[in-house]
Amino acid sequence: MIINDIEPFNEIYFKGCFYNAFFPICLRLGIPIDFFLFNDLILYDENLSTGIEYKSEKTINDLIIELGIEVSTKYDPNNLVKELRYYISKDIPVILCIDCFYESIRIDTYQVMHWPHNLLFVGFDDMNEVFYVIEHHYRDGLTYQRRELSYKEVKAAHAGFIDYFSNLEDVPLFMAVNNGVKIESKSKEKFALGYIKRICANQQLIRHHLNNLMKISEKINKLVLTNLNKEEIMRSLDGINAIIHGKEAEIYRLKRLGRTYINLYDYQYNIFQLWCNVRVFLAKYYYSDGKIPLKMGKLGMILSDIKKNEESYYQFIYLKYLSS
Repeated sequence: MIINDIEPFNEIYFKGCFYNAFFPICLRLGIPIDFFLFNDLILYDENLSTGIEYKSEKTINDLIIELGIEVSTKYDPNNLVKELRYYISKDIPVILCIDCFYESIRIDTYQVMHWPHNLLFVGFDDMNEVFYVIEHHYRDGLTYQRRELSYKEVKAAHAGFIDYFSNLEDVPLFMAVNNGVKIESKSKEKFALGYIKRICANQQLIRHHLNNLMKISEKINKLVLTNLNKEEIMRSLDGINAIIHGKEAEIYRLKRLGRTYINLYDYQYNIFQLWCNVRVFLAKYYYSDGKIPLKMGKLGMILSDIKKNEESYYQFIYLKYLSS
């Protein structure tokens, strides 16, 4: 039994793996993902190892309720295989929280590290005792495709999540998204104006966001001026990767607004490219054990250009839309 009309979402990595499990369901049911894409302001975190933070207007649960999406979250964890088979046999996909430590198809984490994850279940095969899931090959990777996971591994992976990550309550442990939902879409213009209005209404938050960018830039400069600390540089690269993911999400949603908002897209696309250049600098330094000297002047210019572009982005929004 396989739900065939559901496709992986590999456009962007948005916030976390939950959305790469949830968006395929939305697209299958005709639910505009813009409701979720424009629910967050994507801001800098002063912690370089984190890099980015998402300020949600509404929680995912509140947004699901507001949109009238029917979900089932009650289940018996002691009869997990039976519960999953029940919904899938009714053509209803399920998102399940798991610990990747127990997933043999994840060579980056299997028996190596405990890592929380959301997995989309789209089918099962009783004869071979496997579930069909939409899964990627490594953390943050956009390589989602249909793969097989044994009943035994699924039970162990879900139990592992409960044991190690029970404090994470952003999304339900088990969520079946029912069919037949009908949602009245909004125009791209309404999504755009809502996004701009929220930026204009949170100028203090935006100033804090830009101040965090300055702190991050200072930490990057300090990091490369001191003796090579590979562990610290790797944590910083994780944070820069998170920033790049955030910028990819920003330009993806702005692009969806069409040519009317091309100026906003251009600003953010330039910032995205600049952060990619920062990553290249640090990665070369890291993997060469410091043998490739960093051109500090050039790195400083890139960070300065990021700051200028970010400031210009918000000034453009304020001048064009705040008085209108």
